[in-house]
Amino acid sequence: MICLRSASRYFRIAGVFCSRSQRIDLRSTLRLRGFGLAVAVLFSCDLLEAASSADLSLGKPQGSAPDLVLAESGEARSRAMAHYAMALQLESAGKMREALVHYREVIHADPTNAELVAHTAEIAMNYGSVDEALALLKESIDRNPQSAQPRLNMASFLSTYLGDDPKRTVEASQAIQEALTQFPQDAEVYRIAVLLHLTGNQRAKAIEVMKKGRQQTVSRPDFWLALGRIAQEVWPLGQAELKDSHRAEVNPFFEKAQQVAGVTPAADAVKLQVAQFYLLTNQLPEATRLCETLAARPGNTQAKKMLYRLYEAAGQDEKAYSTLDALVKETPGDPEQRKLLAALCEQRKDFSGAASHLETAIQTGGGDEDDYKALCQLLARSDRAFVRLTDDRAVLPTWFVVDASASMAYPEPDADGNASDTKWSVACALTVGLAAVAHASSDPVGLLAVSRDGPARLSARTRRGTVGELARLLDQQTVGGAAPLTPLLTTIPAMARVVIVSDLLGDADALLRAAAQRTVAGGIVECIHVVAAAELELPSGAFRARDPDTAALERPMDARVRSEYRRRFDAFRADVAQRWRASGAGYVEVQTDASIVRVVRQIAAGSSRDHHGANSDVRA
Repeated sequence: MICLRSASRYFRIAGVFCSRSQRIDLRSTLRLRGFGLAVAVLFSCDLLEAASSADLSLGKPQGSAPDLVLAESGEARSRAMAHYAMALQLESAGKMREALVHYREVIHADPTNAELVAHTAEIAMNYGSVDEALALLKESIDRNPQSAQPRLNMASFLSTYLGDDPKRTVEASQAIQEALTQFPQDAEVYRIAVLLHLTGNQRAKAIEVMKKGRQQTVSRPDFWLALGRIAQEVWPLGQAELKDSHRAEVNPFFEKAQQVAGVTPAADAVKLQVAQFYLLTNQLPEATRLCETLAARPGNTQAKKMLYRLYEAAGQDEKAYSTLDALVKETPGDPEQRKLLAALCEQRKDFSGAASHLETAIQTGGGDEDDYKALCQLLARSDRAFVRLTDDRAVLPTWFVVDASASMAYPEPDADGNASDTKWSVACALTVGLAAVAHASSDPVGLLAVSRDGPARLSARTRRGTVGELARLLDQQTVGGAAPLTPLLTTIPAMARVVIVSDLLGDADALLRAAAQRTVAGGIVECIHVVAAAELELPSGAFRARDPDTAALERPMDARVRSEYRRRFDAFRADVAQRWRASGAGYVEVQTDASIVRVVRQIAAGSSRDHHGANSDVRA
C-alpha cells in the first residue's frame, strides 16, 4: 500500500515543471480509456524523473484515514499517466524514438486502447521496425477479442504501409474478412472494408461487402443510415448516366432505416435524415412525401423548413406560402423565417403584411441598413405609411449625439462650492432616459459624444445592457474643449433617427445644415436644446463673464449690459427654435431646473415633429 499524498505529489507540482520546458498539446484522439479519465495536466521531461526517483514505499502513515490509502493498481495508473504525458511531450518535441518507449509502457498498462496502439504502431514503423509495429497490432488483436477495431487497424496498417507486398495484402484482406465475419453488425467494419477495397481499385469486392451488409437483420436505424452513407461511395449518385441504377442500390439502406425506426416520435429524427438524403441527391418527390408526413406532426419545425424549400423549388407557390405561414406561427421568434415570409408577402402584393413581418423580424433579431430601407419601402407602399411616419413607434436605430464641450459644464460651482445642475448633467440624464425608452421598444440605441478627450462612440444595438453601457460611456467623458458636432452626423447611417443634445453654442449653423440635409433625405432629426436656468437669470451686481470655450474672451457685466444680454439671448433662442423647426427637424428646449422625468415623458409622448408647437419649451 502507498500513501496517497506521496503518490500524487508529482501531479500537484506538474504546473511547476511545465514552466521549465515547452508545453504540449494533448491529442484528443488518444485517451486512456482503461483509466477512466483523460490526462488534464501537462508534464515536462523532469516529471517522470521525479516520479521514478520519489520514495513511494513509505508505508501507511500512522493515523492515516482509509481514504488516504491508494492500492497498487492506483500506482500503476499514476505511472501510466505519467508515461503517456511524457510520450506526448517527447513526440511534440520531435523525439519520436524516446516517445515510442513511453507509449509502449502505456499500452502495456492499457492494452484495450486500440487507437493508441494504432498510433504507436505508426511511430514504430517509422522509427523502429516493421516487425515491432506488427507485433503491437497483433498483440492488440489477441488482447481485445471482443472488438473489431484492432483488426481494422491491422488491415489499414498493412494496406497503407505494406500495400506493395502481396503477402501483406493477403493478410490485410484476411483481417477485413475476420472483422466482417465476427462483427457483421458494426457499421465501422463496412466503412473501413469499403474504403480499403476502393483504394485498392477493387470495386467488385466493395460491392460484395455492401451486399453482405444489406443481408443483416439489424434493428438499429443508425446502422442502416451509416451503411447508406457508405453505399454512396460504392455507387456515386452524382453520375447522371448511372443515376437510376445507383439509386436502386443505395436507397434500400435508407428505406430500411425508416422501416426499423417505426412510427414513434423518436423515429422522426431518423426520417428527417432520410429526407435530407433524398433532398441532397435530388430525389425531390420522395423528399416531399416524407417531409409532408413529418410536417403534419406538431413541433417538427425542421421538416416544415425543408418542405417550404421543396414547394418553392417545385413552383407550388400557394403550398410554399401556407407552409411558411404555419411555420412562422409555430416559431414566432425566428427572424429568418419572418424575413422569408415578408418576401413572399411582397411577391403577393401584400405590402402591409410584408412590412409587419419584416418589422417583427428586425425587432426580434436586429437588422442592417438594407433591412431598414426595405421596411421603409414597404411602409411607403402600404396604408400604414402615414401612421408610421406620424405617431406610431419608430423601428429605426436611435443615435444620440451629445455635446460635451466646455460650455456644457455651466454653471460652475460658486465660491462656497455649491453647484446646481449643469447643462452636461441634464444632457446625460435626458440621454439615458430617452435611450431607455427607445431600448424598451426594441429599437437599436447608439451614442456619439465629443469632449475634451475626443469623440466617443457606442454602436447602435438592442441587446440587454445597452443602456447601462451608454450611461457608463457618458460618465467617462471629460467635459471641455470646443470640438464641433457636425462631423459626427456623417458617421450615422442615413436611415436612422438622430437625437442631438446640445446647448447649440458651438457649430450651430453647420449642425443645422447637416440636420436639414438628413431630413430632406428622409431621415429623422430631433434637437434637444439645453439651456441653463442661470443663463436666463444672471447674477445681480457687476461681474465679468468669461466664454468657457474661449477662456481669453471676457466681458464686464452690469445692469445695463444684463438687460441687453437677456434681450439678445431670448432673440437667439427664438431664432434657433424657428430655424430648426423650419428645417423639418424636431426641436424642444429644456432648462436645467426642469423635472427630468417629466421632460422624458413629454418628449417620448410627443416625439413626432407634428407635436412640436410654439409652446414646446419644457420648464419645471
